Amino acid sequence: MRATRRMLREALTGQIVETTSKEMLLTLLEGKKNLSKMEYVAAVNQCGVFGDRECLRTVVTTWGLASMDNNMYKSMLRSSVQCGDMQEAKQYFTCVENPNGADYGAAMMAAAGLGDAQWGDSLMKSLHERFSLYNETEDDASSTEVLFRHYLACHLRGRSSKRKLDSIFDLALQKGVVLMPDALTMLLFASTSVSHLKFIWTRFPLPLSSRCEHHFSTYSWELLTNGSPSACISHYLTVPSSLRNIPLHCSVVEAGLTLLFAGKDKTDIDMPTIIEALKAAEQSEEGVSEEWARVARERFL
Repeated sequence: MRATRRMLREALTGQIVETTSKEMLLTLLEGKKNLSKMEYVAAVNQCGVFGDRECLRTVVTTWGLASMDNNMYKSMLRSSVQCGDMQEAKQYFTCVENPNGADYGAAMMAAAGLGDAQWGDSLMKSLHERFSLYNETEDDASSTEVLFRHYLACHLRGRSSKRKLDSIFDLALQKGVVLMPDALTMLLFASTSVSHLKFIWTRFPLPLSSRCEHHFSTYSWELLTNGSPSACISHYLTVPSSLRNIPLHCSVVEAGLTLLFAGKDKTDIDMPTIIEALKAAEQSEEGVSEEWARVARERFL
């Protein structure tokens, strides 16, 4: 009899794992009064695969078990993160005993989503105490690069001070951490001065040849908005032509306009570069606004 029940549980668990949509999962479970722990974990995991918050809440409220073990809390933690329910994930993390690297990785994602810098600091401190933080761990979800990316996001979304962000970046440099490419974008957005922008751009451990057009255009815009249109134009000259996208062209033309409106003479501005960027922006499929292009043409052509 026990063997038969176990086989039935395993059969249902297999069916749950094979579901490909929220509707298919809920239809399969419809009418069932109780789920075993194995079936419940499988259903929770599938909700995470679907990334469907409502599906997860339906499973929890309809078939949630009175007694939860550690593996169930781990599943709830990860699926809550996958479904974007970061507040719930934070609650479940407090219930996980002896969290491993992957659990910390999921918690760091939740902290980043919430912009909870204080929790992010606490997680990093605990990680550092329990594991060799700066070495690769067995679980991809807890790789150093990913953790640092989410750690930065915690502080950026939590509006931490420039000093705090710098200390995180310095720590990464000291330990030789190869940060994820999107961490460069986040740091550029957080910079508040041209000197700091240049420091981040030159010291970030990602070769220029590996940087994408988004990195170059973000750096260009940030140089402009932080008050250095000349640096914005100079930067344009270093960008490979294949990576000169529309935002980059537009920022360069706007930099030229900024200089002209500030009283600079055309002879003091790199006119060929400005005109090249203007023509490229106008010829693009996306184009530029007519009013913006008209002013630029009047001034430059």
